Amino acid sequence: MMQEKTGIGIGGWIGLLVLLAYAASIHQGLGTWDRNDLTVWWFGDQPKAFFQTWPIWGNIEMALGYEDAEYRDTWFIHAFLLFLPALGLTWWVIAGTRSAIARALAISTDIAIVVFVFYGFAADSFWELFQWRASALFYAIACAIGFALASPWLAASWLRLNWFWRCVLYLPILFLVVALFRHTTGWDPNLMANFSPWPALPVVGLDIGAYTVVGFLLGTALATCGLALREVGASRNDREPGSGGQLALFGSLATLVGLLTPLGWFWLSMPVPSVGAAIGLVVVQAVILFFARIVRSDDRATALLRRAGNIAVGALLVFLPIFLGRGLMEADYNASRYVIAQEVIDSLHRYYVAEGGEYPDQLDILIEKGYIDEIPQPRVGFQLFYDAGWMEAPSFDYRSLGNSYVLEFVSTEWIQCAYNPPYLDEFGNEYEDEEEYEEEYEGEEGGGGDIWTCPSSRPALW
Repeated sequence: MMQEKTGIGIGGWIGLLVLLAYAASIHQGLGTWDRNDLTVWWFGDQPKAFFQTWPIWGNIEMALGYEDAEYRDTWFIHAFLLFLPALGLTWWVIAGTRSAIARALAISTDIAIVVFVFYGFAADSFWELFQWRASALFYAIACAIGFALASPWLAASWLRLNWFWRCVLYLPILFLVVALFRHTTGWDPNLMANFSPWPALPVVGLDIGAYTVVGFLLGTALATCGLALREVGASRNDREPGSGGQLALFGSLATLVGLLTPLGWFWLSMPVPSVGAAIGLVVVQAVILFFARIVRSDDRATALLRRAGNIAVGALLVFLPIFLGRGLMEADYNASRYVIAQEVIDSLHRYYVAEGGEYPDQLDILIEKGYIDEIPQPRVGFQLFYDAGWMEAPSFDYRSLGNSYVLEFVSTEWIQCAYNPPYLDEFGNEYEDEEEYEEEYEGEEGGGGDIWTCPSSRPALW
């Protein structure tokens, strides 16, 4: 009774602590920074891979050989065996507490366990290479997906608050996620959010993982609303035969569209799935809808509508920072490539014409000689992070080649741009062809052809 009144559910929180401890043991037992120093002692400042010395896992490894491809291909068997206790503990958390945060952390931990198993058994080199950063990245990605999956519970709790507390709780999260999108790049080591060789958290955790979850949630919300309409239509038909036919029809159509929504949502940002993958998406959505239709209320229509609203709000709360983050990334990239970099390029061109066909050794010379007031910086992220000294501001990388140059800058995700100027004579006019240029500068280093190495628009997700 206390749980129903307060929603605290001490037993559920205890279950979460047990689940976290279980996940920590798997982390320590699978991850390792030195496979030549395995030990049964799991405590310490780094994972010890003690599972490799245990029966079942250890014997399989010794029998097949750690480098054996067959052994690596069986990682999902280990994941299933290790996931079963986690599944039971997660049920303990969900049944033992109404806390949306506890449930979200439990789901996130389940996902992290599967990731630990995969990188422990099948792709350990990544773990060895990035050490603690890999562990932090794994759990961060798991939380991004896990909290997206738990967003209907979180939305239900959020909607019970007044608007002041809604803003206090949500706006900082919105800003941090958008900042992560705008600041993360796989190229610039000066950016704190960099995870070389590419930004896995915003791409895998948010752009792929959370984004895909949103598609399922929106479809579930629509289909659940359709189920509610069918309930209302059936109720009207019971009172007056034929009066609820249209509502039942609309409800059936909404349910069908909701069942297919993940397919359309997937196509908006990712490649068209194969027939097998498309069938898989529909089957998964059908299973979700099977559980979504289960309510414990005499007024099923009202309960289903309330559930549909919570699911829809949760999906929108997850999608908003992804949408804003990607939109600002697009704006930053276009501003850097077409406006800010062009300002530097035009200044270099004016210098070339005025100084007799040579480019400056450093960009600062453009300021000294009055060709530009200051060297702008590429637009990556929020300026306040740089003004506060929390991060080092990005800058253009310039290399003079005498009669040519290379101008480079980084952008978010995996984009790095480089520009080479066209063939110009000493007056700044382009040569008619490359042969004329080579005759003029035979044997000299340099040259180009007005080449951008980065795309004219951001590349597709895959």
